[in-house]
Amino acid sequence: MSAISVANWQGILKNQQTLLARSANSPAVKGAIDYFRKNAPKIQNVDQLLKDKKLLGTILTTYGLEADAQYPAKIKALLTQDPKDPKSLVNRLIDSRYTKFVVDLSFSAGAPGNLQDPKYADKLAQTFAQNTYEKNLGNQDPALREAAYFLRNIGNVTDVFQILGDRVLRDVVFKALQLPDQFGTLDIEKQAAIIKQRLNLKDLQGTLAKNAQLFSDANADNVKITDVTKLSQAASAVVKSVSSEFTDIENAYKALAARQDPLGVNAAKITQQNGFVADLARVRGLLDSANARIADIPSSIDRLQQIITAAPTTTDQASFDALKTEFDTTVTRLQNNLVKAGYINPSNGNPESLIAGTPASIAINLPAGTVTFNSTDLSSVLNGLSNAKSAFDTTTTFGTAIDPNAATNLATARTDTVAGQAFLAQQGGIYSQALTTIDPNISASQQSLIFRADFSTQDALQRIAKISSKLITLQATLETAIDPTANHAQLNTQVQQLKADIETLIKGNGGGTDNLLTADGGYGSEEGIPLSIRGADLLTQLRDRLKDVNAFTVANATSGSDLISKELRPYLASRTNIIKADSAYVQSAAASAPFVITPDTAQLRLGTQSAADSLSRATTVGSLLGQLRSLAQSAFNAGDGSAQNSVDADALIQSITDAINTPGSGLDNLLVGGGVQNYNFIPGAQLGITKGDLANTITSQLASIDLSSTGSSTAAKNAIDLINSTLLPALADAKLDITTGSTTIDTARKTFDPRAALDDRFTAAVANITTQVQTATVSGKNLLTSVADSLVFLKSTPGTYAISGHGEFDQNVTKGLQNAVTALLTNSTSPLSVIHSSLLALTSISIDLSGDASQLKFGSIKVQDTLTAKAKAEAAQLTNPYTGTTKAKLIANQFLAFNADTTTGANQSLADLLSGSSNTNSILNLLI
Repeated sequence: MSAISVANWQGILKNQQTLLARSANSPAVKGAIDYFRKNAPKIQNVDQLLKDKKLLGTILTTYGLEADAQYPAKIKALLTQDPKDPKSLVNRLIDSRYTKFVVDLSFSAGAPGNLQDPKYADKLAQTFAQNTYEKNLGNQDPALREAAYFLRNIGNVTDVFQILGDRVLRDVVFKALQLPDQFGTLDIEKQAAIIKQRLNLKDLQGTLAKNAQLFSDANADNVKITDVTKLSQAASAVVKSVSSEFTDIENAYKALAARQDPLGVNAAKITQQNGFVADLARVRGLLDSANARIADIPSSIDRLQQIITAAPTTTDQASFDALKTEFDTTVTRLQNNLVKAGYINPSNGNPESLIAGTPASIAINLPAGTVTFNSTDLSSVLNGLSNAKSAFDTTTTFGTAIDPNAATNLATARTDTVAGQAFLAQQGGIYSQALTTIDPNISASQQSLIFRADFSTQDALQRIAKISSKLITLQATLETAIDPTANHAQLNTQVQQLKADIETLIKGNGGGTDNLLTADGGYGSEEGIPLSIRGADLLTQLRDRLKDVNAFTVANATSGSDLISKELRPYLASRTNIIKADSAYVQSAAASAPFVITPDTAQLRLGTQSAADSLSRATTVGSLLGQLRSLAQSAFNAGDGSAQNSVDADALIQSITDAINTPGSGLDNLLVGGGVQNYNFIPGAQLGITKGDLANTITSQLASIDLSSTGSSTAAKNAIDLINSTLLPALADAKLDITTGSTTIDTARKTFDPRAALDDRFTAAVANITTQVQTATVSGKNLLTSVADSLVFLKSTPGTYAISGHGEFDQNVTKGLQNAVTALLTNSTSPLSVIHSSLLALTSISIDLSGDASQLKFGSIKVQDTLTAKAKAEAAQLTNPYTGTTKAKLIANQFLAFNADTTTGANQSLADLLSGSSNTNSILNLLI
């Protein structure tokens, strides 16, 4: 090494920052990096990389392997063979640079994600600039490059085998220690032992290497802390959300109690309203029944007219008889509907009908004055149908004209029915207008508030639906990227666009609405009616958590897909349920806002739910009857029954019987018994639902069905006729009765009972708890469902921290509230005491979670201090990569000195080295 090189070396050490910056900003380096950023993401296989010489050259230079550019087969083998295979090329090469090269860029599992990762590009730019700088040093003197490489890397060495596995480090150390050329032929373990005798690695190590284990432990500790913190935060978020929601509900129940206090400010209103609400419910029931029973009369009459036209054109008796049967059955059904189009007076139990002229009128004294409802008489429709049937029945054979009086009477009946429907609509308008006059103190500002809340929630729910769709698409895209052969660059572009779309949807509320997806909505209250809609902070809970999701690698795609499916989508579903429930509450609360009476909430709720249960079972019965009819049709088509048909029929009949006779737990069975099931409304008034009598009209009839092998096709035909002409009509009539009665009760419940809206909100909130608890699951763990503690053992700083599991959440919160919902059917007392107990349990859990998190924070601070020290050391290493320790500089200087001195022949013999009779002790003493 010349004197000029020695001078250059000293300048390198003194001006390394300036020289490195100059190299990084050189056109050649900047051009290479720009080319990499633009073209690397396009690479999908190793052949594309090998064809792009410029890109390949940049990558190889980054790893100090530019000399291998002339060996494409070697590079291909390195990048395509499984690095986990002990026989792969990378595992047969000693030089650790190849290992790093393969770890970062192996194509064995598809295109490496690093080629698309901007963070990798930034790191590559830094290393490429350093290696290019060192390469330029090598153009002056190869020893300068090796010395610079040595100083940049030796400080990170933690094991002597790392030196032996790196050609440059090995050459520098061998030269500095004047080890003989034959030294490399020794067994690797022997080489390591001798070098350990000559070098104290700690004297060469920088901060990162000296504290490698500490920093490694700190990284591992940080992962543990991060994971358990996410777990704790997820649980705390759910506890906070549930607590906040039920605090709102608790306050609403308290406010409602004040409104309904018979000795409170609304005492006079309560007395007044108790005097007229029964009549309002009475009118509502009469309107509901009449409208339901005559709704399809016009369309049914149209069908009857078609039958009259078609009957004379029949060419056989069977076809005519079928039309006649349909005509008679339809007329009978319509007559039955007209007769049953009434309602039971809630106050005296007498039957009434607005379309039978009884009573002639109903006058109700309301706060704004007397409102009168009138009835009409549609007996003309009943008579017209009867006369039409008589006229039709005079014809008994096919191909014969029908008495024209049949069509004339039907036309008159239809006209009168349409007039009756118009009359009922007019009476319904009077009813709706009457409700708006109940309490003039409900101001326009309250309605404006409701309008704003409604539009805000509808806007939020529409955007949530779109966000949910985007999340599903995002998850599907990430799942596609799990395939190692997928085009990760293209898929990642789609991923980033979907993330941007989601953020736009979160922020983009419609004009004139509150954005419920970035914060909770609060709509104040008026007349003591608490109104609130709980929104969602999707910027934090969705956008921010998607920030690092990408499709660069299979691992990244997998973790992103898991995040969406296991955490984000359940969270979004939970918040959607909350917004929907609160929106429904606001609307219902507004509808019942004028009323302050205290109806029998439990009875009205029981009636509504019993009707819903009975109608659901009736639908099941209808489906089963359809299956039974199909079975009979098969038997008829075959010309006989069979043993299997009989078995199948018996099973269906049993299922029908069970469906009819088995109501839901705690509910009334409205499908059997006939008569009227009454539900208490207010003192002295009941609201009724006409029950079906399916045990007689259906169950008892089923015994006559015989599809066995002894049965004939006639028996099968009889079964079909029975189902069509008797069983299904009986079922339809029962369903219509129950539907009509339940509509009246549900309308009364939602209109006259201000408690109903709150009970529904409470019920929906309780039903959503399970979904909310699921959102506290992180990596398969959930502090709200486990009684076991999550222990965090830290290595970088002494300490063991416990994050307590709170499996008692289910017993102390969820189950208590669920029992309170069940009790709403039988107990009109509000669930305030249960809510209060649950809130206390939630507070206790919240305090525990907060305390555990605070304790963990102490350990976290120490870990973060260690990681901060690591980051500073890494930054210093990037800024001054050739600083090195004093001993490292001595070795570099010695290497350069011996490399330049080609006349001394100072290398000791291998025999002397092994025997210990070395003549280089003075030199070694300088180094160790």
